[in-house]
Amino acid sequence: MEKLKVSIIFIITLTFVCGLFAACQNKSKQVRFSDLVDWNKEKIAESGYPEWAPALVQNKTYVFYQNSDWEIIRVDKNNHKKTIIKKLTKLRDSPYDVGMTLLNNRLYYIYDSCLYQCDFNGDNETQIISKQKLQQFTKNTNIQDTVNGVKFYKNEMYLIIGCDVLVKFNFNTKELQTVAKEVGSGTFYKDDFYYVDYTALYKVNLETLKRTLVRGQKYSKKLLKIKDTVYYQTIMNIKGKLYYTRSQGKWASEGGAPSKVYLYQDSGNDIKKYNASTDLHNLVYDGGKIAYYDTHPKEIKLILVIYDLDTGKERKIDLPKDFSQVEQLVDDILLYRSDKGQLTYSVFKIS
Repeated sequence: MEKLKVSIIFIITLTFVCGLFAACQNKSKQVRFSDLVDWNKEKIAESGYPEWAPALVQNKTYVFYQNSDWEIIRVDKNNHKKTIIKKLTKLRDSPYDVGMTLLNNRLYYIYDSCLYQCDFNGDNETQIISKQKLQQFTKNTNIQDTVNGVKFYKNEMYLIIGCDVLVKFNFNTKELQTVAKEVGSGTFYKDDFYYVDYTALYKVNLETLKRTLVRGQKYSKKLLKIKDTVYYQTIMNIKGKLYYTRSQGKWASEGGAPSKVYLYQDSGNDIKKYNASTDLHNLVYDGGKIAYYDTHPKEIKLILVIYDLDTGKERKIDLPKDFSQVEQLVDDILLYRSDKGQLTYSVFKIS
């Protein structure tokens, strides 16, 4: 009996050790995003509205993006295989007509200022928002009949149309409903949509559509002449917490003051998390990291500043000579716009 107990204990221990070893082996085999493919050869098409229509999206299994040959590409994260799932007809007048998002097993993508969906193989394509639908909705308004971005929140679809109008799409009735206008940066948090309008930060209840001014002042041209006016730039839902950036002083066109990053509190007692080295009108983020560019204080070159909101640590990395603007941060790569005027993103590895 005693020998049987010893044998059982030995088997359990061996099983545990083997499982631990296998887990460690799997962990060691984890591939960084930058190693999935040679991103510098992928010719990722630029997006006109990267915050709402990112050029590259992913889930646990796949990465999707559109290239400059008007192909939608799927990359398998397990075997790194690239597959062309869609070959779109080239649009002569719309070099930036890209952007996509994912929900469940469907890919939603913008094409010819309309919205389509398909499965992950590119099959079962359906047009969700047509030109006719947009024209009916924007009739007798000054809103452009274009889809510029798409996101899902709590399984509801929200679109940016005409560049700055947020609308909700009802899958049952096929109707569009205006949520907010003059939207700058925006994000969803709890049961509300928060967005920036220059000198103001608003929230709109997604059920009642009631709008509330939660920070700052309603925008007016006279505020631009006041030296201590507060300007809001970016608002972000990061890991279930709401952050925003703001600066105080001169307007950006006059060399705006350096921005600060705040953690939003419902009580109104927002917590300052970070002092940026410059104005943050051009900011990207992924996970708990935010990234922006600045000029090196002593040398004539640009640097990428990465701040980790979780650890409070900051990193500074020299940027490539052709750098123009940050566009999207994905794991350990930065998509940026080059000063060469090409219509594809350049990719910079940051780890």
